Amino acid sequence: MLSPADARACAMVEGSLTDVSLPALIFDCDGVLIDSEYLASRVESEQLHALGIELGVDEAHALFLGKTVDGVLDAIAARSGNRPGAAWVYNWAFATAHAFERELEAVRGIGAALQVLQERRYRMAVASQSPLARVQLSLQVTGLAGHFGRHLYVSSMVPRPKPAPDVYLLAAEKLGAAPAIASSSKTRRPAPPPRAARECGRSVMRPATRSARCRRAAPR
Repeated sequence: MLSPADARACAMVEGSLTDVSLPALIFDCDGVLIDSEYLASRVESEQLHALGIELGVDEAHALFLGKTVDGVLDAIAARSGNRPGAAWVYNWAFATAHAFERELEAVRGIGAALQVLQERRYRMAVASQSPLARVQLSLQVTGLAGHFGRHLYVSSMVPRPKPAPDVYLLAAEKLGAAPAIASSSKTRRPAPPPRAARECGRSVMRPATRSARCRRAAPR
C-alpha cells in the first residue's frame, strides 16, 4: 500500500497530465526523476579548482545547467580562455559517478508514481541531455531503471541537442507513439526545453514532486 505522501504524489503526477489516457510519457532525468542538480553542480565547482577556476555551486548551476558535455566545455573555455582536455573530462566524469553512487536520490514520490503508471500500461521513456552512461547509472542507483528498460534516449543520439525537439521525437518513435499522443515531463525551468517538447506537438507535464535542494542546500 502506498504511503499518504506517495499516494498524493501519484495523484499530482496524473493530475498534471492534460489527458490521463495518453499512452506515452517521456521524462527528463535530472530534476524530474533524480534529485541530481545540486550534486552535479557541486562536483563541477570542485573539479574546476583543478583548472584554477573559482566558481561557487550556485554559479556552476547557473552556468552549466541543461548543457551537453561539449556545452560545458565551451562555457569553461569562454570563461577562462582554455578548453579543458580529456584528462579533466575523465576526472569530472568519475567524480560525478562517485558522488552519485554515494548520495544520489530519486525525486520524492516519483518511484511510486512510476509504478502506478507502469501498472496502468503507460509506455515510458527518458529523454535527457546527459550522457547515456550517466543516465543509466543515475537510474540504477535510485532504483528507477526497471521502469524504462531500454527506452533511454540522449542528445548524443540525435543531430541536435535540446532545445531542439530531436531527442523527444526519437523517444516517441521508439515508443511507437505519434508526437501528438505523448506527454513530456520537465523540470520547473523557464522556457527552452518545454518549448522543444511543444515544437514537436507534445504536451508538457511539470512534476509536482521535485526537491529544491539545489537552492536550499547550496552554500552561500
